[in-house]
Amino acid sequence: MENTAETVIRRKYVLKLLRECYNKTSEGGVEMADEVKQEEKKESNKMMGTMLKVVLGLVFLGLGVWAVIGWFPALATVFKGSVGLFLILAGIITLAIAKE
Repeated sequence: MENTAETVIRRKYVLKLLRECYNKTSEGGVEMADEVKQEEKKESNKMMGTMLKVVLGLVFLGLGVWAVIGWFPALATVFKGSVGLFLILAGIITLAIAKE
């Protein structure tokens, strides 16, 4: 097998990564570096935060559907009342565009 410059660079990079990940103790054993442990803890906390956000989002979706179903007559009244305001706003915007 030929030792090209690329192979040598790859080997040096892998060795550098291994040295960063492990600390050799005085007893000769190998333990994970503190940095790696902290990164794993951050990833774990990030995953728990994501799970909390997903659960919270599902709860809010459920409450929203429940509110729409439970208060549909009131929602329909609000919608009917806002149609006129929407048409007035559309007219104002149209006149502003036509003015230019």
